[in-house]
Amino acid sequence: MSKIALIVVNAAAPNSIDVAFKARIVGAGHTCDYISWDHAAWDYSSYDAIWVGYGIGVGLPCGWNPEKPVGNISYNLYDDMGFGTHYAYNTSQWYMDIIDNSHYITSPWPLGNLQISTGNKALTTVMGFAKGVKCLAQLVGDATKAVVAYCEIGDILVNDWVAAGRRVAYGVYNHANMHENAWVVFDRMTEWLLMAPANPYSTSSLKKGFVSGYHCFMNAYIGAKITDLDPLKLPDGTIF
Repeated sequence: MSKIALIVVNAAAPNSIDVAFKARIVGAGHTCDYISWDHAAWDYSSYDAIWVGYGIGVGLPCGWNPEKPVGNISYNLYDDMGFGTHYAYNTSQWYMDIIDNSHYITSPWPLGNLQISTGNKALTTVMGFAKGVKCLAQLVGDATKAVVAYCEIGDILVNDWVAAGRRVAYGVYNHANMHENAWVVFDRMTEWLLMAPANPYSTSSLKKGFVSGYHCFMNAYIGAKITDLDPLKLPDGTIF
């Protein structure tokens, strides 16, 4: 059984979206705790993965741990988490277009349109993708808007930061009119986050970094920025 933190606006008064997503997580056999976004004393160490709920404002949650696997349905954080430079709000959507089904998250379905709503539904989409962010499903008819996106440990995020943990972004944020397909995508996102390997770039000190593939990684806020050391092409395994 895995333990998942669901970060919400107010843990003492979760909204209906929070309640629905927690119920889905618990129904899959995990334990799940609400954590308030501004809870400065939040202890992340006992959690296996984190979901950031809808409605979180600008800025990363207090107690943020960059190395934990993190899923996000809060469009306000697409840029803060490094997925892309901005987002779009898209109304009256019934489907999303799967463009890559080689990944665990989307592997059960063929390429093409997948029904995600039983009625007109609004989606939020990542735009201005970071170079390391991969789109698995896009808005129907628009390749610039990702509904399902992910990055792996070590992938390059916005502003050349490096992902210190697995990340997923999901534009189907509201349980209302949510088709079972959309819930299964969410389930598989959670499963994929929980299968994350240990971070090879982690070090015991924030002052140390590790070189891999001629990039420098540091245990920093959301990952590490490619620094001036990069052109030096230090050999893999160099500790600095």
